[in-house]
Amino acid sequence: DPRSGMAAVVYEDALYVIGGETPTGVSGEVLRLDGTGPTWTKVANKPHPAQDVGGVLLGEKIYVPGGSGPDGKPLATLEVYDPRQNTWEERAPLPEPLAAYAIAAFEGRLYLFGGWDGQQVVSSVWEYDPTTDIWTRRTPMPTARAWAGAAVIQGKVYVVGGSDGKTPLAVNEVYYPQR
Repeated sequence: DPRSGMAAVVYEDALYVIGGETPTGVSGEVLRLDGTGPTWTKVANKPHPAQDVGGVLLGEKIYVPGGSGPDGKPLATLEVYDPRQNTWEERAPLPEPLAAYAIAAFEGRLYLFGGWDGQQVVSSVWEYDPTTDIWTRRTPMPTARAWAGAAVIQGKVYVVGGSDGKTPLAVNEVYYPQR
């Protein structure tokens, strides 16, 4: 099915596509594409359907925070998928509902950058530690943005592009997790 606003995460030799918007609405469907063939397999659905969502692999599990629910409102959920058991569990919710954030994993922690809180595009930065199940607010970005990308290069997280809610951004910023 066509879809947009979904999370895509690689685990071992498979691609997992999670949630997103399909022609029939916001989905909680999870699809796995094994690297050995062109066949998609349905696995356990995400408990809360969401679009404008991202995911990261930490250890052996896929972490999927927030996103926009079927009613269009951002969610504060943190759902964790275990590919080996094909099960989902809920962890500590986000301190604020967020969708359309940039997401990255660095040294065993999850980082969320910006996003949409249901009213406005935000500049917040959140760090999640899966060992303690605690979210910590970090120094916000200089630029509020949503629908951006994030990637780790040499110990820094680059947050690239996105939108301020009105126009696309050409601003790229670097976050230093160790600081």
